[in-house]
Amino acid sequence: MAAESIKGFTLFGHEASPEELAVLLGAGIYTAINYMGQKYLVFTK
Repeated sequence: MAAESIKGFTLFGHEASPEELAVLLGAGIYTAINYMGQKYLVFTK
């Protein structure tokens, strides 16, 4: 899995585990895609 290839990463002085990084990455991608979908597909003028 992608999370297994990511080693430990320090984020704002906090050691983030690969699982935490995977959750953050997934949430970020979901948020960006949701924003684009709402802007261009749902609420078009």
